[in-house]
Amino acid sequence: MESSILVVGLFLVLAQAVSGTRQLQQPQQCDSCAPPISFDPSVHKLVYKIALQPSVNLPLMRSLNVTFEDYLTATAGKRFDPPIQFEVVTITNSLAYDLMKSQEIDFVFINPFQSTCLEEEFGAQAIASSVRTTSFGGQKLALAHFAGMVITHVDNNDINTLADLKDKVVAAVSPAALGGPLVQWHEMQKNGMSYLNDPAAIVFTRSMVRSINGVIDKTYDVGFIRTNFMESLKERNPGLNTSAVKVVGIRKDEGTVDEAFPLEHSTSIIPEWRLSAAPSTPASISKEVQAALLALKEHGRTGLARSACLDANGNNTAQCDDLSDIDSQVLCEANIESVSAAESVVSAKEHNTFRTPLSFHRIRKMALDLGSILEDPTSDSLKCFRPSEFYDQIVCQNGLFKLSPDALAASCNTTGYSCPDGRECICKPCFKALAIEVAPTDQYAAGSGCTKMSICSTIVQNEVIQYTVVDNQQLEGGRNLRAKTLEDGTDTEIAIEQGPIPHTYSFSLSTPRVGIFILEIYDGDEQIDASPLRVRVDYRTCSGDKEASEDGVCECKASSIDIGGTCVPIWLAVLVALSPIAIVVAIAVYFFVKRKEREANSLWIVKRSDLKFSDPPAVLGHGSFGFVLQAEYRGSKVAVKRALLPSSKGDSSSTDNVQFGTPLKRIGSRDSSLPLASTDEDDSTDSSHRKTSRLTNSIDLETGGKKMPPQSQPSAHGAVIDGSEPMLVMELMEHGSLYEVLQNPTTALESDLILHIIQDIAQGIRFLHSSNPPLIHGDLKSGNILIDSKFRAKLADFGMVKQSSKAATGTPPWMAPEILSGKSSNTTKSDMYSIGVIINEIVSRKEPYHAATDDLSVILNGVTDPKVNRRPEIPSFCPVKVKKLIMFLWHADPKLRPTATELNNRLDDLNEQVFAACGPKKTSRLTRVVPTGDQDDFLYQAFPRHIADVLRSGGKVEPEPHNDVSICFSDIVGFTTIASKLDPLKVSSLLDRLYLKFDEVTRKYDLFKVETVGDAYMCAGNLANDQHEDHVRRIALFATGICKAASETLIDEDDPSVGYTKIRVGFHCGPVVSNVVGSLNPRYGVFGDTVNVAARMETTSAAGRVHCSELSAKRLMDDAPDLLVKARGATLIKGRGRMMTYWVSEI
Repeated sequence: MESSILVVGLFLVLAQAVSGTRQLQQPQQCDSCAPPISFDPSVHKLVYKIALQPSVNLPLMRSLNVTFEDYLTATAGKRFDPPIQFEVVTITNSLAYDLMKSQEIDFVFINPFQSTCLEEEFGAQAIASSVRTTSFGGQKLALAHFAGMVITHVDNNDINTLADLKDKVVAAVSPAALGGPLVQWHEMQKNGMSYLNDPAAIVFTRSMVRSINGVIDKTYDVGFIRTNFMESLKERNPGLNTSAVKVVGIRKDEGTVDEAFPLEHSTSIIPEWRLSAAPSTPASISKEVQAALLALKEHGRTGLARSACLDANGNNTAQCDDLSDIDSQVLCEANIESVSAAESVVSAKEHNTFRTPLSFHRIRKMALDLGSILEDPTSDSLKCFRPSEFYDQIVCQNGLFKLSPDALAASCNTTGYSCPDGRECICKPCFKALAIEVAPTDQYAAGSGCTKMSICSTIVQNEVIQYTVVDNQQLEGGRNLRAKTLEDGTDTEIAIEQGPIPHTYSFSLSTPRVGIFILEIYDGDEQIDASPLRVRVDYRTCSGDKEASEDGVCECKASSIDIGGTCVPIWLAVLVALSPIAIVVAIAVYFFVKRKEREANSLWIVKRSDLKFSDPPAVLGHGSFGFVLQAEYRGSKVAVKRALLPSSKGDSSSTDNVQFGTPLKRIGSRDSSLPLASTDEDDSTDSSHRKTSRLTNSIDLETGGKKMPPQSQPSAHGAVIDGSEPMLVMELMEHGSLYEVLQNPTTALESDLILHIIQDIAQGIRFLHSSNPPLIHGDLKSGNILIDSKFRAKLADFGMVKQSSKAATGTPPWMAPEILSGKSSNTTKSDMYSIGVIINEIVSRKEPYHAATDDLSVILNGVTDPKVNRRPEIPSFCPVKVKKLIMFLWHADPKLRPTATELNNRLDDLNEQVFAACGPKKTSRLTRVVPTGDQDDFLYQAFPRHIADVLRSGGKVEPEPHNDVSICFSDIVGFTTIASKLDPLKVSSLLDRLYLKFDEVTRKYDLFKVETVGDAYMCAGNLANDQHEDHVRRIALFATGICKAASETLIDEDDPSVGYTKIRVGFHCGPVVSNVVGSLNPRYGVFGDTVNVAARMETTSAAGRVHCSELSAKRLMDDAPDLLVKARGATLIKGRGRMMTYWVSEI
């Protein structure tokens, strides 16, 4: 599509140019010329400076000097009274910015990339584009475009495409040269290559002549040059052996504007250089300069006629000075000086004439893609990248960072390439890493920083370890970095000092405590992407039979006693004391018990090699007791929890459990759990047997015990015990957590589902509390309640479950006031409080305290203060009986809260009608489905055909996974205000008119309309139909299409002054699960993280704009050249942190 647009555009521009030429060619009487322009000293000046970037092509430079000095002075200059003059000054790329800013130049003729920068940043005005005329090989070409060439020696049979440039030595002019390498780099980027890291080396020759000669003599494998140059060089230097060169990746795109381009080329074509006026240049000056340049060819024609006249009359000027006699079409403003200057220009083999300005859209897009033009986040303006030194000219692609100056200088030595003398070379200059990396100083190398929640280092008690922090973004002015550890319920601040190398920092850490501690690194008030990290502290090594205590002191092991300063094993003392028979019996019993334990544990053991994870692993969730990842086990999808086995000691010496005390001191977020503190349990067995001996107990805790009803908890397949981190293999819950279901805008929970989910939660907690002694969950929240394919709720994260505990656990918004204040540990009544918050969350479908603007600590202080007694807001539509139950559950006095059994009894007295008000309240496109007769057409509109077939036959629909689907959401901007001001009938009319247009766009791109909920519209690609190859492109075109449709839809047809509708649009692609939800009013729903991310793309979008994720953008760049994909930058996405996102629009 882009190519066809360019063809039409070029045709129209050429037609316009021809038309303009015909007008200029009309003979004009001198008395019909426009009168001179009076010189105004307050506006005009006598001399105007034209900045010109120098070239090695000296004949072309002489031609441009004549054009901009002699010719313009004789034409545009004489239009003023008194006349003005034009003067040429030569500049460098970087100098052009300074002179433009200081208003020391009035015009600039420079390469298209720099011209685009000056126009974007300073508001320079395009005057005219050049048309370069070149004579070579017996032909004469006048071209308004040029392109990049990738050349290699004709004998290089292994270099035929851009992909063959991998691990080759490439010669280019400089990092900022447009014709070599910027256009070639952009072509490589479009082909999925890393233009800096794929070549073995890039040599900057500072001259295309050197690049060409280097390819011919095989010094370099490949050279980057521009079209016209080698042909022109051959014309000036006939001895140049151009037959030894071939062009790589020749473009012959049939049906595109490239087809009309006669020269061999390897990249897209772009417009030639153009003249731009500084913003301080008066419009009257710019107008006359433009008119003069467009008339250069006509003046040249008259000049050639005068030269012929002089030749015929022996240089008798008297016979040839009357220009109207020698050229009947002479322009009335022509004079001897203007036609003489123009004749010297157009008669040269290489020269430039001019035409109306061509669009630099392709150059602008290329510069944005390469990072050479940066978007200013504070405005809609763009800022050009202006390198002052060679190091600054190296710009790595997104996700990659540049080596330090020292490492970059030595990069070729590292790879083994010897850089030619007098040249600047780079070899693999970029590496993949986080923006800020952290690692132990003695282990750090570029790109090797610790990853989030990884064990960053392992030390022993009281050992001092030093960390290095590296700012890969090399932020000017440095960063405000600080660190803190979370240990024993206390936040300990650690100072981070500036390192010896620029953009590096360092700090040290030491502790006597054993366990795994959290290390948080902050940049200002926000944690860096790699934070938090974990630090493992092991016991120090002691000599003999001694072992380290919690304070790092060497003492006798628990299995021995100190007798006279010597550690004597207890078994030896017992052996001496007991009779031989007793010893034999004890040994026999011991081995019998151990054998039974091993047999029991072996039933649960899963081999690590049997688990297959994606790369990177898909994270389903995380809590205080580990991460939950998705994997495949023996052909089935499972959830794998990187769980931590219960410690044998309160110090967690053999676990990854982090220990803390008072919760309120370390609350940092609304949804992160506070980890479990140590217990009074003790185990004196040898550490090498502890993990295996406690395996079955760990699985019991994670699954709520082997006897817990399967409908109340996910089933366990087993566990992996080899390695430092045990993993539990659990049943995969198709619909994720209750939190995800509630936050999914497409999930319409009807009264029957709401009641069943609450009953499932209550039954699961009743089982725990009925144990003797009672088991306490300790971290009940919507994120720890999982939903299976039948929408049955099951309790999860049983790593928190304990019979007793000395410290608080849980997630702050769901924690009872007595826990938050530190007055009590977790009890059965604190679990009941959490259920009250969850029920309110189900009814309102909002997070606890979602509308609060206070800091979380302020909110929780209100919860613990009996005078304030702050609780989450109960929605006004909540039924009275349900409201009373919620208030009963979260009562400030734990004694007055119901027990789990009482809660179950109360729920048994409720029915689905009580929860009717909690169901869908907005208009949906689905009505009750009765799979019979007259409703067949509607059934096949509301559901995909294969789903409708099942419903029509009375069958049951099972959850259906989809590996790759595009999801799009739109929302009317300011709909609440519109609805409050308009009559309800007019609001209904607006939605009807708007959605009819949306439906038309949906049908146009063969997409599936999932849902309309009030002012929200949801659509999907590759869901109902097989569109695997282009569904992202379809959804993007749909998104831009409905934006346009909305902008053409009046809010109030009776009052156009109200204006047109504006919408926000966002989309994302990835895996989802679809299912039919509900029995009273079945609906087709789509579930999964992809849906949530797509919804976040919409909510963080802007009016009239289309917003998408980085994954979608990358696929669009390959599949949709007719769409403009523009980087927005790192955007804060709720629940995901900062994500790279993009704007999408039609070109």
